[in-house]
Formats: sequence, C-alpha cells, structure tokens
Amino acid sequence: MLKVPGKPRVYTRGRISKGSGTMILQQPLLKATVKLSALIADLDERWAIGGDVGELLLGVDVKADHLEIVTTRKGSEAIGAKFQQLSVPSTSEVQDGSANLGAKETEKKLERLADCSGNLYAVSVRSHYVEVVLDGIRVEVYGDLQYRVGELEWGDPVVFEPTEVSIVGTSLRVFPLGLKSEIYLALGWVDRVDKISEALMRSQPTSRTG
Repeated sequence: MLKVPGKPRVYTRGRISKGSGTMILQQPLLKATVKLSALIADLDERWAIGGDVGELLLGVDVKADHLEIVTTRKGSEAIGAKFQQLSVPSTSEVQDGSANLGAKETEKKLERLADCSGNLYAVSVRSHYVEVVLDGIRVEVYGDLQYRVGELEWGDPVVFEPTEVSIVGTSLRVFPLGLKSEIYLALGWVDRVDKISEALMRSQPTSRTG
C-alpha cells in the first residue's frame, strides 16, 4: 500500500494517558458531516469519512477544520456528479467563480514530511479528487487514494472496510483507525499513532475487581 525507504518502523507504545475520552466535533462540522453522509448514503461504492473528522468521530484527540471522504474512483465521480446535480459549489467557484467540473486526477504534497529512519522525505498523495464547500465547510473527496514517499513508486490505492458509528441518531461510515495507524507508522508520524492508541485504550471497557 505504502512504499517507504529503509526498514519498516516497529511501533513501541510509550506512556498512554487515558484522559476523559470526550472529543468534541464543532457544531458546523457536525452538521455538515451528518448532511454529507445523508447525501451519499445510497452510493454503491465503498466510502468513509476520513481525515481528522473521521478520527474525532472515533475518539482521537485531534482538531479538525474540514471534511474528507475516502472512496473509489467511481465513488468520487458519483459524488462529484451528485454535487453538480445539487448545485453544491466547488471551492474554486466560491473563490473565483469557476465552475465545479467534477472529479479529476490530482496530485499534491502534504505539509508534513515522512520520517523514515531519521531521514525526511516529502509525502505526496494522488487521487481522483473533488473539492466543494458544503454549508461553509470545505469537503475534500479522494477516489483511489495513493501515497508516495520521496521519489519512490506510488503505493497501491488504499483499500478499507469502513467502521460504523452512530452520531445524533445517524449511522456514519468512518475510515478505520487500524489502517490509519498503519499509514502513520509507515510515514514515521509516531505522535499520531500514539493518539490513536490512546483513543483505542479509552474505548476499552474499564475492568472492575472486588
């Protein structure tokens, strides 16, 4: 899935703070998340809420300011077509008046570098990409998402099984934390792996003795 220089990193969990386990998704993001999920609920292709919002929904202590959907190429095309049908404006349309042209193959570099055996490399992602603004919230859709570290070959498209969660009575499909943790570990983003480990610890029932 993801090719990195050197030997694969082995994760050794540090000290875990269980904390309160309460993560808050701000109201505008929550409303947009529920609305978006309802809009694409009948999509035949596999899809899930990814990015920081997806992690927040599963109890990870992160901050989020936009929505991400991870899906297949056909899924991104179908979502883009639905946005056009419903006249949901693209980000460029909001900014400069240009039209929403639907999904297109796009490459971009992430702000954070990969840390592989102490060496830093640029991280690129490639996908069939759609970006719109839904009720003031930026929505990024990634179809057949691929990663590349440095100048190595592109990894295979990310394949996943969504995790189902229920928020305010709505069933949501969320990108699985286990796979997210694997991606972060390969990129050397151990701090993000730690946050996921903490969330998984908090989700475990507290055992009682006596």
